[in-house]
Amino acid sequence: MTEPGVVVQVKEKIELTDAKNKIFDSLLNTLHHFNLKTELCVAVGWLLGIECYDIDIALDNMLGSEFANKVAEYASSTCKKPPSG
Repeated sequence: MTEPGVVVQVKEKIELTDAKNKIFDSLLNTLHHFNLKTELCVAVGWLLGIECYDIDIALDNMLGSEFANKVAEYASSTCKKPPSG
């Protein structure tokens, strides 16, 4: 809730950096890979034009630690291994 007299303007178009795109792609790919029926709600300051270095994610049907484990599992399963030899 905003204070009376405070104006908050949300950007109509958000331009994501390559790094931010990779983060969101990884999160969405994790959902698809494990066929999770989980809804991610994302809150970040740069939606309001504020420079920030974190992303807050709310999940509707699992703990954050469970989802973090799934993201890590997905990342390690898709990680390219160096050739042996």
